[in-house]
Amino acid sequence: VYELWLIPRNGAPVAAAFLAQSPLSGSWTAGVHADMAQYVSMAATLEPAGGSRSPTSAQLLSVQLAG
Repeated sequence: VYELWLIPRNGAPVAAAFLAQSPLSGSWTAGVHADMAQYVSMAATLEPAGGSRSPTSAQLLSVQLAG
């Protein structure tokens, strides 16, 4: 699965959501419920089915959060 992580300024990544692909458009989405002001970036990794407690593979993408 593609797992989305919130990255704080200090500390370990926090599991936030799984990325899901729309069968109609092919676009990817994730519903993240968090105070985004607490984090500096988001990243996605490929993880075993069911996800992981911490990232186990290299980042596939990373996005800086404004703040």
